[in-house]
Amino acid sequence: MVSDGPNNKNHPIAHAYLAAINGARHSLMMEQSYFIPTTPFRNALIRAAKRGVRISILVPSEQIDSKPTRWASQNHWQTLLEQGIKIFEYQPTMMHAKLMVVDEKLSVIGSSNFDERSFFINDEINLHVDSTFFAQQQLQIIQEDLAKSREVTLANLPERLAPRLKRIPMRLLETQL
Repeated sequence: MVSDGPNNKNHPIAHAYLAAINGARHSLMMEQSYFIPTTPFRNALIRAAKRGVRISILVPSEQIDSKPTRWASQNHWQTLLEQGIKIFEYQPTMMHAKLMVVDEKLSVIGSSNFDERSFFINDEINLHVDSTFFAQQQLQIIQEDLAKSREVTLANLPERLAPRLKRIPMRLLETQL
Protein backbone atom coordinates (compact mmCIF):
# COMPACT_ATOMS: atom_id res chain seq x y z
CA MET A 1 0.00 0.00 0.00
CA VAL A 2 1.21 3.47 -0.85
CA SER A 3 -0.66 6.31 0.81
CA ASP A 4 -0.21 10.04 0.47
CA GLY A 5 -1.76 13.27 1.64
CA PRO A 6 -1.19 17.00 1.72
CA ASN A 7 1.02 16.77 4.82
CA ASN A 8 3.39 14.23 3.28
CA LYS A 9 6.09 16.26 1.56
CA ASN A 10 7.75 13.11 0.15
CA HIS A 11 4.87 12.57 -2.32
CA PRO A 12 5.13 8.75 -2.33
CA ILE A 13 2.30 8.18 -4.83
CA ALA A 14 3.88 10.48 -7.40
CA HIS A 15 7.28 8.85 -6.88
CA ALA A 16 5.78 5.35 -7.06
CA TYR A 17 4.09 6.15 -10.38
CA LEU A 18 7.32 7.64 -11.74
CA ALA A 19 9.33 4.63 -10.58
CA ALA A 20 6.89 2.25 -12.26
CA ILE A 21 6.96 4.21 -15.53
CA ASN A 22 10.74 4.61 -15.45
CA GLY A 23 11.14 0.90 -14.73
CA ALA A 24 8.85 -0.26 -17.53
CA ARG A 25 10.66 -2.33 -20.14
CA HIS A 26 7.95 -3.77 -22.40
CA SER A 27 4.44 -2.50 -21.78
CA LEU A 28 2.41 -0.05 -19.77
CA MET A 29 -1.39 -0.14 -19.82
CA MET A 30 -3.31 2.50 -17.94
CA GLU A 31 -6.95 3.38 -17.24
CA GLN A 32 -7.32 6.84 -15.72
CA SER A 33 -10.52 8.75 -15.13
CA TYR A 34 -8.64 12.04 -14.70
CA PHE A 35 -5.47 12.02 -16.78
CA ILE A 36 -3.62 15.34 -16.67
CA PRO A 37 0.07 14.42 -16.78
CA THR A 38 2.41 17.12 -15.50
CA THR A 39 5.70 17.75 -17.28
CA PRO A 40 7.73 15.15 -15.31
CA PHE A 41 5.08 12.50 -15.97
CA ARG A 42 4.75 13.35 -19.67
CA ASN A 43 8.54 13.20 -19.96
CA ALA A 44 8.66 9.84 -18.18
CA LEU A 45 5.99 8.43 -20.52
CA ILE A 46 7.83 9.80 -23.56
CA ARG A 47 11.16 8.36 -22.37
CA ALA A 48 9.49 4.99 -21.85
CA ALA A 49 7.98 5.10 -25.35
CA LYS A 50 11.40 5.96 -26.80
CA ARG A 51 12.83 2.90 -24.96
CA GLY A 52 10.32 0.81 -26.89
CA VAL A 53 7.71 0.42 -24.15
CA ARG A 54 4.24 -0.06 -25.67
CA ILE A 55 1.97 2.40 -23.87
CA SER A 56 -1.81 2.52 -23.99
CA ILE A 57 -3.88 4.95 -21.95
CA LEU A 58 -7.64 4.62 -21.60
CA VAL A 59 -9.50 7.81 -20.63
CA PRO A 60 -13.17 8.76 -20.45
CA SER A 61 -14.95 10.06 -23.53
CA GLU A 62 -17.32 13.02 -23.47
CA GLN A 63 -19.25 11.16 -20.78
CA ILE A 64 -17.15 12.51 -17.92
CA ASP A 65 -18.26 14.28 -14.78
CA SER A 66 -15.64 17.03 -15.16
CA LYS A 67 -15.47 18.56 -18.62
CA PRO A 68 -12.62 20.94 -17.65
CA THR A 69 -10.54 17.93 -16.61
CA ARG A 70 -11.10 16.35 -20.03
CA TRP A 71 -10.19 19.59 -21.78
CA ALA A 72 -6.98 19.90 -19.73
CA SER A 73 -6.10 16.30 -20.56
CA GLN A 74 -6.63 16.91 -24.26
CA ASN A 75 -3.96 19.63 -24.24
CA HIS A 76 -1.37 16.84 -23.91
CA TRP A 77 -2.73 14.23 -26.30
CA GLN A 78 -0.95 15.35 -29.47
CA THR A 79 2.47 15.30 -27.80
CA LEU A 80 1.87 11.79 -26.48
CA LEU A 81 0.42 10.48 -29.74
CA GLU A 82 3.40 11.85 -31.67
CA GLN A 83 5.64 9.66 -29.50
CA GLY A 84 3.69 6.51 -30.32
CA ILE A 85 1.67 6.43 -27.11
CA LYS A 86 -1.84 5.12 -27.76
CA ILE A 87 -4.87 6.85 -26.30
CA PHE A 88 -8.35 5.35 -26.16
CA GLU A 89 -11.68 6.88 -25.10
CA TYR A 90 -14.09 4.66 -23.19
CA GLN A 91 -17.45 5.00 -24.92
CA PRO A 92 -20.38 3.44 -23.02
CA THR A 93 -20.50 5.62 -19.91
CA MET A 94 -18.37 7.49 -17.37
CA MET A 95 -15.18 5.54 -16.70
CA HIS A 96 -13.80 6.12 -13.22
CA ALA A 97 -11.02 3.51 -13.09
CA LYS A 98 -7.52 4.11 -11.76
CA LEU A 99 -5.44 1.16 -12.91
CA MET A 100 -1.95 0.70 -14.31
CA VAL A 101 -0.24 -2.54 -15.34
CA VAL A 102 3.49 -2.47 -16.07
CA ASP A 103 5.28 -5.24 -17.98
CA GLU A 104 2.37 -7.62 -17.37
CA LYS A 105 3.61 -8.01 -13.78
CA LEU A 106 3.11 -4.91 -11.61
CA SER A 107 -0.45 -3.67 -11.04
CA VAL A 108 -1.28 -0.35 -9.40
CA ILE A 109 -4.90 0.12 -8.32
CA GLY A 110 -6.30 2.73 -6.00
CA SER A 111 -7.89 6.09 -5.51
CA SER A 112 -5.27 8.32 -7.09
CA ASN A 113 -5.84 9.87 -10.45
CA PHE A 114 -3.00 10.75 -12.78
CA ASP A 115 -3.05 14.45 -11.98
CA GLU A 116 -1.44 17.03 -9.74
CA ARG A 117 -4.29 17.04 -7.20
CA SER A 118 -3.86 13.33 -6.52
CA PHE A 119 -0.08 13.54 -6.44
CA PHE A 120 0.30 16.59 -4.21
CA ILE A 121 -2.99 17.73 -2.63
CA ASN A 122 -5.52 14.95 -1.96
CA ASP A 123 -5.47 12.08 0.50
CA GLU A 124 -4.98 9.00 -1.68
CA ILE A 125 -4.06 5.34 -1.39
CA ASN A 126 -2.90 2.83 -4.01
CA LEU A 127 -2.27 -0.88 -3.88
CA HIS A 128 0.80 -2.18 -5.74
CA VAL A 129 0.67 -5.88 -6.58
CA ASP A 130 3.78 -7.61 -7.96
CA SER A 131 2.14 -10.69 -9.48
CA THR A 132 1.94 -11.94 -13.04
CA PHE A 133 -1.27 -13.81 -12.22
CA PHE A 134 -2.96 -10.71 -10.78
CA ALA A 135 -1.66 -8.54 -13.62
CA GLN A 136 -3.17 -10.93 -16.19
CA GLN A 137 -6.55 -10.53 -14.49
CA GLN A 138 -6.23 -6.73 -14.64
CA LEU A 139 -5.14 -6.86 -18.28
CA GLN A 140 -8.26 -8.87 -19.09
CA ILE A 141 -10.36 -6.07 -17.59
CA ILE A 142 -8.44 -3.50 -19.62
CA GLN A 143 -8.92 -5.54 -22.82
CA GLU A 144 -12.67 -5.72 -22.17
CA ASP A 145 -12.74 -1.94 -21.68
CA LEU A 146 -10.64 -1.35 -24.80
CA ALA A 147 -13.20 -3.34 -26.80
CA LYS A 148 -15.72 -0.66 -25.76
CA SER A 149 -13.40 2.21 -26.62
CA ARG A 150 -12.43 4.35 -29.58
CA GLU A 151 -8.77 4.94 -30.38
CA VAL A 152 -7.62 8.53 -30.68
CA THR A 153 -5.05 8.90 -33.44
CA LEU A 154 -3.23 11.85 -34.95
CA ALA A 155 -5.59 11.52 -37.93
CA ASN A 156 -8.81 11.73 -35.91
CA LEU A 157 -7.46 13.96 -33.13
CA PRO A 158 -8.99 17.20 -34.48
CA GLU A 159 -12.50 15.73 -34.33
CA ARG A 160 -11.92 14.32 -30.81
CA LEU A 161 -10.66 17.56 -29.26
CA ALA A 162 -12.85 20.14 -27.61
CA PRO A 163 -12.62 23.64 -29.14
CA ARG A 164 -9.43 25.56 -28.35
CA LEU A 165 -11.44 28.17 -26.47
CA LYS A 166 -12.29 25.49 -23.92
CA ARG A 167 -8.91 23.74 -23.82
CA ILE A 168 -6.42 26.62 -23.74
CA PRO A 169 -7.65 28.22 -20.47
CA MET A 170 -7.33 24.80 -18.83
CA ARG A 171 -3.54 25.04 -19.20
CA LEU A 172 -3.68 27.72 -16.51
CA LEU A 173 -6.06 25.76 -14.29
CA GLU A 174 -4.90 22.18 -14.72
CA THR A 175 -3.07 22.10 -11.38
CA GLN A 176 -6.37 22.84 -9.65
CA LEU A 177 -8.59 20.34 -11.46
